[in-house]
Amino acid sequence: MATSEPKAHDPKKRRPSKSASHPAVMIGSAVFTFLLFLAVGGGLAAWYGHSEYTAPGPLAQEKTVLIPRGQGGRDIAELLEREGVIDNWLLFFASAQVTRRGQLMQAGEYIFPARVSIARVMDLVTSGKVIQHQITIPEGLTSAQIVDRLNESDLLTGPARVPPEGTLLPETYNIVRGTRREEILARMTADQQKVLKDLWAKRAPDLPLKSPQ
Repeated sequence: MATSEPKAHDPKKRRPSKSASHPAVMIGSAVFTFLLFLAVGGGLAAWYGHSEYTAPGPLAQEKTVLIPRGQGGRDIAELLEREGVIDNWLLFFASAQVTRRGQLMQAGEYIFPARVSIARVMDLVTSGKVIQHQITIPEGLTSAQIVDRLNESDLLTGPARVPPEGTLLPETYNIVRGTRREEILARMTADQQKVLKDLWAKRAPDLPLKSPQ
């Protein structure tokens, strides 16, 4: 009676490893794949964000924009987009938060060059390099006339009381748009007091005066 020979064992045909099909291994593999996907996606997002951050902006020509006092980071970002300086206020705002430069942004009047990037805009509004204006107070004006002159300037804001006569120094003052009139009067008063103090220190000893006022 013929007997069949046993089939030779094929070493290539192996049963799947039990460890490979273990739930923990499968979960670990899925987590690794997910994290890898996040890393790649995050890298692409970071690259895109940096590209947009440094790319030329939409501004066709140089423009002057006033950032009012009391504006928050989002307010400034939305204002710059409305003025056409940037085209993505959210990216500007997010960049300010990530780099912690939001609190460094300053109010004032800025000149933005054509095609300025978001990165350059951020540098400008955190530099404090705002447009400087001048207002001249000639000698011989009364305090009331000085206040009238300040009230005529559209660069200044807020009301102003009339100080006592002789307490304001006539001079040319550098100001920025939006400065309060009371601030200018305070500077004029402080400068006048400094001048009087210097003159008093250099006075002749025989002058019949008891104070610099």
